[in-house]
Amino acid sequence: EPTASKGCLSFIHIPKTGGSSIEFLAAEAYQMKGVALSSPLEWGDCKAMAKKNPHRLWGMCDQELKCENLKGCGISSADCCHINKTFEPAVKKGNSNEKCSMWHFPPGLDPILSKSMLTCDTFCVVRDPVSKFVSHWKWRNLGRTGCSSEAFAQYVVEELQKTREDILHEDCHFTPQVYFVWKWGQPALERQCTHVLHMENLTQEFNSLMRAYNLPMKIDPKNAARKSEDCKVNISAETASLIKGYYAEDYAAFGY
Repeated sequence: EPTASKGCLSFIHIPKTGGSSIEFLAAEAYQMKGVALSSPLEWGDCKAMAKKNPHRLWGMCDQELKCENLKGCGISSADCCHINKTFEPAVKKGNSNEKCSMWHFPPGLDPILSKSMLTCDTFCVVRDPVSKFVSHWKWRNLGRTGCSSEAFAQYVVEELQKTREDILHEDCHFTPQVYFVWKWGQPALERQCTHVLHMENLTQEFNSLMRAYNLPMKIDPKNAARKSEDCKVNISAETASLIKGYYAEDYAAFGY
């Protein structure tokens, strides 16, 4: 069983690891009278709940989050963390990849965001990078390309090239997971995520963590079991090797 040290818990949302569902669990548990939640959560839900809510909400709804260069995202009413002069990983200047949604931005890349996160213990969910990549492709492209293994293979080549140039590419959906867990993505530096859960065993690990902190959130195993998806992508050894090569540090750090 995990142990609680700080007595409170904040959530680091790594994209495509079930984060939206986890955010919803906290919002549902602490839902305020008169606020009707949409599923998945919307920015307006969070703003409506934030006014007098005594509880720390998670992810999109965490009103205690701050970052060094917080401005609007430009494409919605939400807030984004933008890069600053001291930002180190490669990012092309002057394009949309200079920012990510505040709740998707790796705290290990922004000292102010990290400080606001680490007032509590933190937890995050990691996922096998190949499975994570497939999930993102289905979310973004399945309706356009159909269930095409060739389309997925081409997508991997294109997106990895963009991510090599812009680590914040597509709202931090392709940022290596080590950047969410350690400062600058380096295990020798300050840890950002106190409790690292695994999506492959999420129900058991999440519910155990909630018991340790005496929190009311719980994943119902009946709801967690998803129906088998119709699209089964055949991933070639070459394509898998490309993903595993770029995310080698994730594989080493998280036991995949």
